[in-house]
Amino acid sequence: MRVESNCKRFPNLCRLSQKSLYFPNTYSIGNPSVEGLLGIMTGVMSLPSNTLLRDFPNTRLKSFSEILSEAGYYTEVRLGADPRFDNEEPWYRKWFDYYEFDPKNADDVSSALRFVERYHQRPKDRPAFFHWMSLSMHTPYILPSKMGETPKDPGQAYLRATAYMDSALGIILDSLENEILSQKTLLILTGDHSSPNGKQQQDAARIGLGSEGYSWISLMFCGPGIIPRIDSRIVSQQNIAPSILGYLGLDVSNH
Repeated sequence: MRVESNCKRFPNLCRLSQKSLYFPNTYSIGNPSVEGLLGIMTGVMSLPSNTLLRDFPNTRLKSFSEILSEAGYYTEVRLGADPRFDNEEPWYRKWFDYYEFDPKNADDVSSALRFVERYHQRPKDRPAFFHWMSLSMHTPYILPSKMGETPKDPGQAYLRATAYMDSALGIILDSLENEILSQKTLLILTGDHSSPNGKQQQDAARIGLGSEGYSWISLMFCGPGIIPRIDSRIVSQQNIAPSILGYLGLDVSNH
């Protein structure tokens, strides 16, 4: 989003980055997606030889969404992928008041429209935390059939998928515009992990799955009192949960 020509492809990502405290040098705690979920929701590092959320579903591990629940928030997540994949369902059941996955409407645009519908049906007597999880940008970048066949070139498939995700993001941004203007909404955008380019894929055996190709993501915070700027410091998913809790003034012990 720091490259101006990209804004023609991804206008909504650029629109958000220009209003945000934007950390372009952000890293996931690991790969695959279930590891990124661990980093985003708990701020905990991945294990060196096991996948914590998948392999140890009975671990006493508190997410920041649970902390928000204890503070009186209503919490909900809209999933782009089947929660049974990588044994994530026990965690969504534990972490959120409500979680939803519809395989018939899992593409980003359909999911974004459903997100907006659910958001405007939320309990109005409580603050709310909503989590929207995109699917379209995940390999193999399959979009709805009406979009045509997926390009054989991975780079072109990635660009097409990002543009499609960007259009879904625009639906959400448009629906939240009044809430953002009313100075009552904090909007956060990040990724669970990254997708290596062709050269990095060929070199995976040497550089490993923890390389920048698999872990370099972005992070944006947009909301009241946040001055839009680019912060080039290296940060990680571990910074997300404490940043949210600090922003909201919630003083909690380390879990």
